[in-house]
Amino acid sequence: MIIVLAKVVPKDDEAKAKIIEFSKDLIESSKAEEGNVDYNLYENTSEDSLMFV
Repeated sequence: MIIVLAKVVPKDDEAKAKIIEFSKDLIESSKAEEGNVDYNLYENTSEDSLMFV
Protein backbone atom coordinates (compact mmCIF):
# COMPACT_ATOMS: atom_id res chain seq x y z
CA MET A 1 0.00 0.00 0.00
CA ILE A 2 1.22 3.48 -0.85
CA ILE A 3 0.21 6.37 1.41
CA VAL A 4 0.79 9.92 0.23
CA LEU A 5 0.59 12.94 2.53
CA ALA A 6 0.69 16.45 1.07
CA LYS A 7 0.61 19.48 3.34
CA VAL A 8 -0.57 22.82 1.98
CA VAL A 9 -0.26 26.15 3.80
CA PRO A 10 -2.49 28.70 2.04
CA LYS A 11 -1.27 32.30 2.02
CA ASP A 12 -4.74 33.70 2.82
CA ASP A 13 -8.42 32.79 3.08
CA GLU A 14 -9.00 33.30 -0.64
CA ALA A 15 -6.21 30.86 -1.53
CA LYS A 16 -7.57 28.39 1.02
CA ALA A 17 -11.05 28.56 -0.54
CA LYS A 18 -9.57 27.96 -4.01
CA ILE A 19 -7.61 24.93 -2.80
CA ILE A 20 -10.70 23.45 -1.16
CA GLU A 21 -12.83 24.02 -4.28
CA PHE A 22 -10.14 22.53 -6.57
CA SER A 23 -9.71 19.52 -4.30
CA LYS A 24 -13.38 18.51 -4.56
CA ASP A 25 -13.01 17.38 -8.20
CA LEU A 26 -9.53 15.97 -7.57
CA ILE A 27 -10.73 13.84 -4.66
CA GLU A 28 -13.84 12.65 -6.50
CA SER A 29 -11.80 11.64 -9.56
CA SER A 30 -9.14 9.92 -7.47
CA LYS A 31 -11.68 7.90 -5.49
CA ALA A 32 -13.11 6.60 -8.78
CA GLU A 33 -9.73 5.15 -9.83
CA GLU A 34 -9.34 1.39 -9.55
CA GLY A 35 -7.38 0.39 -6.47
CA ASN A 36 -7.87 3.70 -4.66
CA VAL A 37 -8.84 2.97 -1.07
CA ASP A 38 -9.43 6.54 0.12
CA TYR A 39 -8.51 10.16 -0.54
CA ASN A 40 -9.47 13.12 1.66
CA LEU A 41 -8.57 16.68 2.56
CA TYR A 42 -8.20 17.54 6.22
CA GLU A 43 -7.85 20.93 7.89
CA ASN A 44 -5.53 21.58 10.82
CA THR A 45 -7.12 24.57 12.54
CA SER A 46 -4.28 25.07 15.01
CA GLU A 47 -1.78 25.95 12.27
CA ASP A 48 -4.20 26.86 9.45
CA SER A 49 -2.97 24.22 7.04
CA LEU A 50 -4.56 21.58 4.81
CA MET A 51 -3.46 17.96 4.41
CA PHE A 52 -4.22 15.68 1.48
CA VAL A 53 -4.23 12.02 2.53
